Amino acid sequence: MRQGIGGRSLGAWACIFVPVFVLALFVAHFARSFPVWETWFFMGTWQKLSQHENWVPDLFIDRWGHISALPNLLNIGIDSIFNFDQRFDIYFLFLVAIATLLVTARYYFYDNKLRVVLALACLFLTLRAAEIWLDGWNTAMVVPLFMAVTVGALVSHCRHAWQIALAAVVLFLGINAGGYCLPALAASPIILCLRARQGEVAWRTVALWLLACAFVGAYYLMVRASSTVLDLRDHRPGSDFFSLVWTLIARSIYPGIWGSVAFAALMIALLMTKGKFLATASSGPANHAKIYLVIYALVLAGLIASTRAHHGPAPLHERYVPLLCLGPMALLGLCETHYAANSNHVRRKWLCGFAGGLSWAFVLLSIAGNANYWFAFASSAPQLQELDDAYSEFPQLATPGMFLGRASNDPVLVATGLAIMREARIGPYRVHSSPTFVQLELSRKSSKVDPSIALSLDGQTMDAEGNLQVFGWSFDRSEGHAPRVMILRLGDCRELALAGLPRPDVAEALKTPAALRSGWLATFPAACVQEGATEMLVTSFARDFQRYSEVITRAGK
Repeated sequence: MRQGIGGRSLGAWACIFVPVFVLALFVAHFARSFPVWETWFFMGTWQKLSQHENWVPDLFIDRWGHISALPNLLNIGIDSIFNFDQRFDIYFLFLVAIATLLVTARYYFYDNKLRVVLALACLFLTLRAAEIWLDGWNTAMVVPLFMAVTVGALVSHCRHAWQIALAAVVLFLGINAGGYCLPALAASPIILCLRARQGEVAWRTVALWLLACAFVGAYYLMVRASSTVLDLRDHRPGSDFFSLVWTLIARSIYPGIWGSVAFAALMIALLMTKGKFLATASSGPANHAKIYLVIYALVLAGLIASTRAHHGPAPLHERYVPLLCLGPMALLGLCETHYAANSNHVRRKWLCGFAGGLSWAFVLLSIAGNANYWFAFASSAPQLQELDDAYSEFPQLATPGMFLGRASNDPVLVATGLAIMREARIGPYRVHSSPTFVQLELSRKSSKVDPSIALSLDGQTMDAEGNLQVFGWSFDRSEGHAPRVMILRLGDCRELALAGLPRPDVAEALKTPAALRSGWLATFPAACVQEGATEMLVTSFARDFQRYSEVITRAGK
């Protein structure tokens, strides 16, 4: 431990901080202020907080079946300080991710020459983390992961009673932070037993730790018993035990048949060592920490697979691969330690090759997944930016269709959330007074149509859920810029279009670069389309709202 991160070379520091810098760029590019996805479920708590009502029971709101009291508390605190701007939740997650990375580097991998693997691991861990952590709600994943790594570091290196007590407190907080700390209940007692067998800690310390784990486990089961979300698919206590065991086994391998082959090969390799592997490789705190990571990754794989089996044949989504890759990385370090005196040993080459190959496979899979995410969202990045701008600049005109497919798929949930924010005057509604639909309608009636505001409706598409997308472009020739506010009306539904989207073809046709961002896009929820209205009115307002242009067309045509 004395040789920790402070003793690393500049190259080793670069292995850590280069990917951290890349992550910072990634977060800065994608972080937005508006609520996204699961955050909309938290609006009731925001309302209670703003009105000084009792929000403490909301700390135990389920997030995918986890006990997430601590992440909920952190989110509430950050949101209340920064006026519910989701970017600050994301920045906090970024800091927790870096802290997890530094703890892992210091207490798990400081004694192995794995700089290349560590650099790649940092790269895919941080970059892929951005995909799942660009949402304040995901503190339920980041915080327990940090605490699980911290518990492993403490039980692997502790020498004093206060360190064990601190580990117990962190474990309890981790259980209240999310299910990603649960594997620590299985991994930490094994590490302390190994250390006690080698005389590093007293057996009474192990007994006290087992008692602490029993208390934490009983607490977890008690809280989960009152939950409406099931942990292991649809199995309740008293259901077929063998079916449950088979579910855990069959669902704990990723990805499918190849994962099964890799897992079987790993078990055979360990059996070939005839028990000498752990005897040699488990000496020293760094190796204890690596064994902890191996056990943690295996148990986490089983828990994720069994609890998310309803998501399809591959419940271990690629987003979890960076977390599970900690296991084969640690196994590679153990192999190097075990055969340090005989680097040419056949088993050493076989085991290190297997563990290294598995680590590289995880790395490449994660990098490929991250690249796919980056390119997939590159085309929608302008829409997200314009959504963020419209949410901040014209909150009174915000509509559910703006968020569909970008920050939610439930228009009713978004409409309820926007109404709560508007009523409680939180978020952009606290300090910003933008025009309302009523004011725009009055302005429209008192103004006149201005032919210098070019308005074109280029097309309409309907997605699989029945939502109607309408797109086109608009440009104010007299002012020399694109309008910012465009309202579409279909029956009783009104939607604010995302204006300012790239339209290089329009700029070329009009021969002015000012029209480069003259595109617009609006989305009507399926309920609006199904109401039977056929006439759609599109109105483009000048920036002073004293002039406008409009087009009437048939919806769905």
